[in-house]
Amino acid sequence: MYYLDVAVPVSLDQTFTYTSEAILLAGVRVKVSFGRRKLVGVVVGVSHEPPKNGIELKSIEEVLDHVHIYSETLLS
Repeated sequence: MYYLDVAVPVSLDQTFTYTSEAILLAGVRVKVSFGRRKLVGVVVGVSHEPPKNGIELKSIEEVLDHVHIYSETLLS
C-alpha cells in the first residue's frame, strides 16, 4: 500500500492523502473523490507509511498519466 499526497484544485492551502496499490511518481495526475465531487489532482509526494492522524483514507479512483507531466522543479 502506498500513501499519496495529492494537490487538488480547492481553496485550501494543503494536500490530501489517498491510498494506491501501485507506486506513482510525483507529477502524475489522478482522479479522486473529494466530498461529493470527482476532481483531478496531482501527486506531489509518495510514502510507504500511513499518516498518523488516524483518518480513514480513500483510494484514488483513476490514474490519468503513466508518466509525470509536471517536473520536479514545477512541483517545488
